[in-house]
Amino acid sequence: MGLREVYTLLTKPKLRVYNGVAVRNRKLTAPDDHYPQHKQQLIETMYRYVNPDDEVITIGGGNGVLETHVARHTGSVITYEAAREMVDVINETARLNRVAIDVRHAIVGNVYEAYGTVDDATTVQADELSANVAILDCEGAETDILPLPQFDTVIVETHPEFGAGTKDIVDKLDGETSVVGPDEINGDVVVR
Repeated sequence: MGLREVYTLLTKPKLRVYNGVAVRNRKLTAPDDHYPQHKQQLIETMYRYVNPDDEVITIGGGNGVLETHVARHTGSVITYEAAREMVDVINETARLNRVAIDVRHAIVGNVYEAYGTVDDATTVQADELSANVAILDCEGAETDILPLPQFDTVIVETHPEFGAGTKDIVDKLDGETSVVGPDEINGDVVVR
């Protein structure tokens, strides 16, 4: 095998499976190609609280795993993602899994942690958003975006490492809230 072939092999994105969703992942050093528990609490909460006829938006699309589950459950989903690179990943995830995800390269609230370039993202005000259900997984921006009173249901993955801990989120939400349980990756999942 020549140097060119080795380089191509090492830089080719790998296909991995995150909780039943195929994702083209550029992390070659990851130890495994199968992550069955990825975002498990958030995904289980979505299935529990979202009806198949609900209109759903997500804020913070990441690699599109949650959005793929929402689209499988409801038929489609709109996601707002601040990082250009992740917009491309979500679009590819949707294509790989044959689901409809309307990906909008936009910032809702402030950006605390983005996995890529946000310079050309549009800005959307939280009170401009409309659907039945909002799901937030936006790496600390949750506290700027909430309470989202225009939504029937709000599901939030907390991010204590970015100043959006469970108590902060519960305090920001209007109405009765439930802490569903811990998320494997970050903090807790909270529902209003």
